[in-house]
Amino acid sequence: RYEDMTAWHTTIETIKGIHEVLIPEFPMLDDFSDFKLQPYEFQQQGISFLTHIGSGIIGDDMGLGKTVQTMGAAHMLWKQGKVKKILVICPSSLKYQWATEIDKFLGHKNIVIDGKNTKEKKIAFLKFVNGDYLFGIANYELVRTMVNIMKEFHYDVIIADEAHRLKNRESITYKAVNSLSSTYRFASTGTPLQNNVEELYSLVEWVQPGLLGKITEFRKRHIVYASKFGRRYVPIGYKRLGELRRKISPYMLRRLKKDVAKDLPPMIFHRRDVDMNNAQASLYNKIQDDFLSLLEELSSQQVNGQYDQDGNWIEEKRKKEDQVLGFLYMMVASSDHPLLLQMGQSGMSKYYQDLIPENVKSPKLIELVDICKDRIEAGTHKIVIFTQFAKMQTLISQELSKLGKVALLNGSMSSAQRQEQLETFRDDPEYKFFVLTDAGNYGLNIQFANTLINYDCPWNPATFEQRAGRVHRIGSTHTVVDIISLVTMGTIDEKIQETLEEKRRLGEVVIERNETERSTMNSLISSIRKKGKTA
Repeated sequence: RYEDMTAWHTTIETIKGIHEVLIPEFPMLDDFSDFKLQPYEFQQQGISFLTHIGSGIIGDDMGLGKTVQTMGAAHMLWKQGKVKKILVICPSSLKYQWATEIDKFLGHKNIVIDGKNTKEKKIAFLKFVNGDYLFGIANYELVRTMVNIMKEFHYDVIIADEAHRLKNRESITYKAVNSLSSTYRFASTGTPLQNNVEELYSLVEWVQPGLLGKITEFRKRHIVYASKFGRRYVPIGYKRLGELRRKISPYMLRRLKKDVAKDLPPMIFHRRDVDMNNAQASLYNKIQDDFLSLLEELSSQQVNGQYDQDGNWIEEKRKKEDQVLGFLYMMVASSDHPLLLQMGQSGMSKYYQDLIPENVKSPKLIELVDICKDRIEAGTHKIVIFTQFAKMQTLISQELSKLGKVALLNGSMSSAQRQEQLETFRDDPEYKFFVLTDAGNYGLNIQFANTLINYDCPWNPATFEQRAGRVHRIGSTHTVVDIISLVTMGTIDEKIQETLEEKRRLGEVVIERNETERSTMNSLISSIRKKGKTA
């Protein structure tokens, strides 16, 4: 059974190599006088790095100004006479922020490729490629829908912002962006590795094609496979991570806040544990029991070896395996608030609705309100709250509106609506709360708030860190930034906390340069020696 294990296969050569501090070598540029606002010194380093390397990754921590670095490097190449057309591809919510940043730092003529319909968007795109605009700004969805016309043109620089959107080489987004011709490619992401090293391969392959070899060779060299849950070739671990790091380090510059922005306020992480009430516990335990029964059924089917003639699990059993995600969703939802299942429309959620009593309460929501009330009374003026669920956003808003006005941001809003909500929250003192789904997890600058509450935590540590990066940014004047996570005890919430830590450790081994990495590797080596085994 490998559900809770990570297998490490490495060599003594790699173990020795992973201790090296690998920083790309590049000459520093010294003339930034034509910038309307001067970049910080570490941002000047990033600009110099990209200008030198031509195609590379800025993997800095959230809030360190990756936008300035990528646009600045493109500007430097323009000064050198190498660049005339720069295409920026970013999430939809950041298009107009990119235009604002270009105006603020450089003053170059730019155009947001947007419109009410495809015809208007096409007109805006043709204005960019045929006009005297240096920067054209498009979102990933537009590239997908207009790829046939966009790939007819060559771009001197393509900047992929929040480039972890390119983590899946088989996705339509990746194929569309990758089909565009360019001389230089810049990728910026605060989370170069989110879940697994194959996602990192995709990003590096876009920036430096062929650097890591063919995908089949990469998998053999860096991923450990086994049979699991009746499926073959399931990745269970990684190997030769030090070697991988040495390969990518010349093309990726990554700095953490603690390394380069000493003036940022420290983040203090808090965990607030909440117990379920009886009604909630009864509902959750029923869902969990049914989930465990499903897992047991899947496990017994695996043992019995019930495969079709092609060696695949038969379709009926595949459908049951797909129910695993449904149960995970319901467990998270019921730990947030039983009403989320009452509001659900899926067949699985309707099955449990009879178990939900009228006027059911959520201790987690009660705890959130108490925290917010205490913070407001103590003088906190702005509080940011994240949840995974739009329906939970509504429930939170209903309760918090009793304490102050609430701004909302979710995936159903247009870019203009999101910007309006952000500005209202920032500028109107009556707006105390900003409740967001993870649609607001990229690029937003909310450093005027000093408290962020995770009503529920995502599985992915990269998403967790992206949330924190909204408030912990350059420009914050607060002494301390508080990050509070609510955890419903005895539920999947606790397992998510463990998963976040496990995945965070994987990211540190591949891309970070800190004491945790060295400590982890030293512990691993010590363990190998004691057991007398070769990893």
